[in-house]
Amino acid sequence: MIAVAMLFGFAILMLGSDVAAIQGGWARRLELPGSWFIDYAPWVALAVFVLAVMAIVRFKVRWRWAAFVAAYVLGIFIDGYPMALMDQATRIRLGARMNEESRKVLAAKYPDLKWVSPDSSGVWVRRDAYSPELAAFVTGLVDHQEEGRGGTAH
Repeated sequence: MIAVAMLFGFAILMLGSDVAAIQGGWARRLELPGSWFIDYAPWVALAVFVLAVMAIVRFKVRWRWAAFVAAYVLGIFIDGYPMALMDQATRIRLGARMNEESRKVLAAKYPDLKWVSPDSSGVWVRRDAYSPELAAFVTGLVDHQEEGRGGTAH
């Protein structure tokens, strides 16, 4: 059981580090409330898992594996914290990736706006900063850059 626990503990740490690096990076750039905990989430998940496994050793054999699975699920749940934080953000869906000129236009039009555009699927903004006007402006930027006008819209 110790070898399996080490393997699953390593999986918790690696998965948590990956989620913290990707979605956690977006949440930090958006300055979402609670994003300070992101760097610690994988380590807290691993610590909780290790403590649970240490306690599980004292269980009866019949319940040991069920408790082990529950401890693993709890660790994965803690690792998902950065993804839960992204529920405080809204994605403006785009048909293409924003080019550099469109990014500059967006930054000039909304200088105080915290936003992230990790891929061609869209732009993430804080939910409290979202507005239909902002969504129309961003989609207009991308539509105009697709038409070859260099990303200037409105």
